[in-house]
Amino acid sequence: MNKITTCCLLLVALLAFGLQIAQSQTTSVNSLPIPSINPQKSGAITQNRVQPPGVSPEQPQEQPKEQPSGSEAIDTNAQEPVEPKRIYQAACPAVLDGSVVASVLPPIEEGECGERSPLSITKILDIELTQTATLNCRTAETVARWLSDAQSQAQSVLGSRIARLQTSTSYQCRRRNNQLTGKISEHGFANALDIIGFELEDGKRISLLNDWGRIAVVNDAETAEAQSPEAGENQVEAQQVETPDELKPAAIFLRKVRDLACNEFTTVLGPESNPLHADHFHFDLGCHGKRCLYRICE
Repeated sequence: MNKITTCCLLLVALLAFGLQIAQSQTTSVNSLPIPSINPQKSGAITQNRVQPPGVSPEQPQEQPKEQPSGSEAIDTNAQEPVEPKRIYQAACPAVLDGSVVASVLPPIEEGECGERSPLSITKILDIELTQTATLNCRTAETVARWLSDAQSQAQSVLGSRIARLQTSTSYQCRRRNNQLTGKISEHGFANALDIIGFELEDGKRISLLNDWGRIAVVNDAETAEAQSPEAGENQVEAQQVETPDELKPAAIFLRKVRDLACNEFTTVLGPESNPLHADHFHFDLGCHGKRCLYRICE
């Protein structure tokens, strides 16, 4: 009887101990925090915003920097500087070898006229120009070749060398014979040079106006102007009144240098061409004929 009673008491104690353990577990579950519910959005659970590393929620936001004022102010509307247009020009061999003394000018763009690489020339083959000439390289080189031969003729015919070349028009944007209509003169392309005379080392001066000699008159001034080669028409040749034996040395020299120019230039006009050129030579390298092979020498 005592053994049965003891067993019953032990069983009751074990049941009581198990019940106590179960109650303690229920209490620990009920003590867990319950998430708060956003009253504005039903069913949505709010969570704390995660801050970036190293930044505390209480750190104030960085204030914008103050813009400089007065002379230090930055113009946000200012445009970036535009790179200047590059200029491509050709070097002139005659300038490089010293036969032509000149400086390179900026490109000339003047209506229908112009030249990409113009030269401002002051001296050719140690012969000074009385007036600075603006020519292209090809024309300058041609003048140099002609002057080399003319120098020999001056020494042979006149007994003195050329010291200065009396120059007139070089580059000039105009039409032929200064007309209002018609083709652009070769002067408008820095492709022509007008010469009015020569100054020698012995001090003598030779001018076309005073030393050419007498020439026959071709029709009248109006007809001669209309037939000027520079106007694009065939020129009626003037006849020399004086014979070569009657010409003075200066006149002989002028005719010789005119003939030498005809070997170099495509257009050579002078006192025998028309009244417009009674006082000067006109030399140019213009194109005549379909293949630019025709030359005008008067």
